[in-house]
Amino acid sequence: MKKRLIITLSIIILVMLTLLFFARNIPNKLKGVTTNAGIEISCDKSDVIIGDKITCELYTNVLSGKIVSFMGEVKLSDNLSLISSNYSSNWSDYSIAENGVYKLSTASKFDGRVSIGFISFKLDKYLNDTNVTLTNLIVGDENYKDISLKDKKVNFKILSTDSNLKALSVTGLTLTPNFNPNITNYNTSTSLSTVTINAVSPENGSVVGIGTKKLNYGNNTFKIISKSESGNTKTYVINIYRNDTRSTNNDIKEVFINNEKVSFTNNSYTKTVENNVDKVNITATLKDNKASVSGTGFKSLNVGKNEFKIIVTAENGSKKTYTIIINRKNKEGISVLSNNAYLKSLTVQDYNINFKKETYKYNLSVDNSVSKLNVSYTKEDEKSNVTITDTNLKVGSNKITIKVVAEDGTTKNYVLNVTRKEVEVFLSDITNNDAKKGLDDNDTVSTLQGQINDSSGNEFILNIYDTDSKTTSSKLLQTIKESSKVLTYKVLDKNNKYIYSLSIDGNNVTNYDEFDFDISFTNNYKDKLNLVIDDEYLPISFSNNKTLEYDVKLNINNNNIIKKGKTYKLYKYNVKTNTLQLVKDNIKSNSDGISFETNDLSNYVLLESSIKVGKKVGKSLIISFALLIVLGIVETFIVKRKVSKDKKIK
Repeated sequence: MKKRLIITLSIIILVMLTLLFFARNIPNKLKGVTTNAGIEISCDKSDVIIGDKITCELYTNVLSGKIVSFMGEVKLSDNLSLISSNYSSNWSDYSIAENGVYKLSTASKFDGRVSIGFISFKLDKYLNDTNVTLTNLIVGDENYKDISLKDKKVNFKILSTDSNLKALSVTGLTLTPNFNPNITNYNTSTSLSTVTINAVSPENGSVVGIGTKKLNYGNNTFKIISKSESGNTKTYVINIYRNDTRSTNNDIKEVFINNEKVSFTNNSYTKTVENNVDKVNITATLKDNKASVSGTGFKSLNVGKNEFKIIVTAENGSKKTYTIIINRKNKEGISVLSNNAYLKSLTVQDYNINFKKETYKYNLSVDNSVSKLNVSYTKEDEKSNVTITDTNLKVGSNKITIKVVAEDGTTKNYVLNVTRKEVEVFLSDITNNDAKKGLDDNDTVSTLQGQINDSSGNEFILNIYDTDSKTTSSKLLQTIKESSKVLTYKVLDKNNKYIYSLSIDGNNVTNYDEFDFDISFTNNYKDKLNLVIDDEYLPISFSNNKTLEYDVKLNINNNNIIKKGKTYKLYKYNVKTNTLQLVKDNIKSNSDGISFETNDLSNYVLLESSIKVGKKVGKSLIISFALLIVLGIVETFIVKRKVSKDKKIK
């Protein structure tokens, strides 16, 4: 029995060893192993915006068994366009069709995660259902059996890039301009201390910067930032001006020192007291009870200079400082503070002003090229303090003040009245004395246009000689019109002596018609004019008579007739009717002669005395002839009568 049991166990063990041996060497196709594989797709983004490039990887995920081939098709939604597709080097045999069909195989057998390839595409437009789909998926297992797999789809969310607000307002106020999503800057005003800013964000977007806002007086700037779903931002700005209704009055009504009323000069007051005055009481009343004051009360005095500041603050916070200087004498009754506010010297580099310490005003004229003065000084008393206002010069009138304050507060102001001349050029410098390049030359006019536009002053002076052409340029008229400048033609003789000038204000120009402004001072009507004008006179005749649509300014400088400080009358002479008509009265002359405005470029007479308006210049001649005729008749009558008497006597 025991022997049979041993034999049975031996047989069982032998069978098991045999089965194990065959199990290790039976091909898989005999084993019945099942391949479990899937196809996956992984993209670099899921939230996208129009124009984005999207790249996705296709790969196998073999959970059991092995695969040797893959075939599938990639389908893109209509708003996606293919950029590129490729396969992984894992595959030795491949094909990729333009329609996105992959056919890949390999001699190797893969398991786990194996890359198939990459596909890139672009999002062209918005579509609700945006996706990439893997379809018709087939893998070949290691026994070269095809296994069909389910489709794989990846959806994308298209984010809006619109960062425009849908609405923007301030409760109770009107924005200027009216809200428009494309306009980002707005203005409004109010007297309120707080406002509420409202806004409607873009779809699926957000907005910050809204809500209740506290306003300071004056301008308040608030930024409202709108953010789109995709993260784009846009900033809107609202400027809210809070009207300041608070008082600005920071003036003192009265100030008393020990009950003695103080009178300020330029917000400053200086007083000298005896040595026995060792303290004072400063009191002040204000013009506005909403203002406040500091710096008043009892003040101790040291020997010498004591300076006190009274500061008045208006309701709106603006401050004004009043300075009180009290000079306390020493025990000997002598003031220890100097009252010397004189300058020892005052100089302007490159100019002689003939300084005298008790002369406080000086006049100075500088060329247009001078934009700043170098002013220096020395003090008579080193304890005094000197301040100088801005020495930069604008074209025209400038005032530079040199303020000297003595130790005891005594003040003296030295003033430089500086005139910076307008831009002045010579036509000959532009043309290089080429007579052919006058005011009608294109290059000359172009150069002048550039100089007029580049000039900093209001007036541009063009010096020309009496022998030059004197016709305005339509282009220059347009230039001064557009730049609102004055163009002055200044006529000189061969010795550079000023004769006359014609000034055209661009603000008055109504058309660009050219005109001639050549003037003659030759008396072409001497015989007729001398009959009715006994005094000296100056004939003024335009070579080509013309009536303009706008006024021009004429300046005449004739030292032989026109005397500085005299008053003249201007008559228009009508050659056809032989009459004189008064057109300008009380024209006062200066160092540059006389000036008047007119739009009538014709014939004039300038003189000091008056003649009867409308008087014919030939009338005196007629009267003279008439008198001669009458005298002749009378004389003939007398002669005849005498002859008759002589006959009777005989």
